[in-house]
Amino acid sequence: MELVRTTPQSTPRDRCDEIRKEMQHLYAVPRQSAARKKDDNDSEPYFPITQDSDSSSTVSVRSKRKRSNDYTDELNLFKKEIKDMFTSFQKDQEDKITTFLNVIKEQNSAVQKSIDFLSEKYDGLINKLDKLESEKKANMQYIQLLEKKVEKLERNHCSTSLEIRNVPKKTYETKENLSDIVITSGQQLKLDINRSDIKDVYRINTKSANKPIIVDFISVLTRDRFIDAFKKYNNSHKNDKFNTKNIQIDGPSHLIYISESLPSRTRYLFLISRKFAKVNNYIFCWTSHGKVYLRKKEGASLIRIESEADLEKIKEK
Repeated sequence: MELVRTTPQSTPRDRCDEIRKEMQHLYAVPRQSAARKKDDNDSEPYFPITQDSDSSSTVSVRSKRKRSNDYTDELNLFKKEIKDMFTSFQKDQEDKITTFLNVIKEQNSAVQKSIDFLSEKYDGLINKLDKLESEKKANMQYIQLLEKKVEKLERNHCSTSLEIRNVPKKTYETKENLSDIVITSGQQLKLDINRSDIKDVYRINTKSANKPIIVDFISVLTRDRFIDAFKKYNNSHKNDKFNTKNIQIDGPSHLIYISESLPSRTRYLFLISRKFAKVNNYIFCWTSHGKVYLRKKEGASLIRIESEADLEKIKEK
C-alpha cells in the first residue's frame, strides 16, 4: 500500500512569520545600501544586515578593516606624488638657474667686448703717446740746435758791441750826446776814440731808470780795447773806480759799469751765474766773447757755463 506524504497544513501564525521574514529581507538590503552610499570602486566587503525574528529592531554591523594591498597602493601613490613634486621643483630651479646663467653669460660677453674695445683704444693711445714722445724729443733737439744757431748769430752781432750801465739819462738826449759820452769815457781811459769808430749808439729799454747804453763799434778790436782799458782803470783805482764824475756829468757820483753786450739768453745765464757764485763762494764770474765763466778762487781752473744744467752739476759735486 502506497504511503502518501502529506504536508502539514500551515497555520495562520506560521504564514504571518514567513511574510514578515520576506519583508525584512526585502527591506534590509536597500536600507544598508542607502546608509553606505559607497562608490562602485569601494573594495570593502558588503555585509547585509539581518534581523532575527525573535530579536528587537537593533541592527548589528560587522567592523570594517582595510586590506594590506590598499596601504601599499596609497603609499606608492604618495611616493609618486612626492617624486613628481620634487621633479617639478628641480626642473623649475634648473630653468631659473639656466636663465640666470644665460643672463650672466650675456653680461660677461658685453663686458668682455667693452674691455677689448678699451684695450684696443688704450693700445692705440699708447702708440700715439710713444710717437708724440719721439716727435717731441726730435723737436726739442731741433729747437736746441736752432737756439744755438740764433745765439751764435746774436753773439756775432754783439761781438763789436759793449754796454755802459748806470749813466743818468738827460731829458732831451740824442745819439750825438751818447757818442760824446763814449768819446769822453775813452779819453778818461786813455783811449783814442773817434766818431768814425762808432757804428751805432743807443739806449735799450729796461726797468731801470738809467737805461743801459749800447755802443756798436766798427771792429771787435776797438770794443775789446775799450773793455780792457776799463778793467785796468778800476784795478789801478780801487778806491775811486770809474764813475759819472769822470765823464763830467753833474749831480751825485755814480759808479759806471762797462762790459761786452750779451745776447738775451747769455745775459740771463750770466745773471744766474753771478747769483750762484755768490751763494756757493765762487770768487770770479765773468764773460768773454759772449761766454760765461766761473772760477772758485785765484789759480783754480775756470769753468764754462753753457746752461743752467751746468750749474746744477757743479752744485752736486
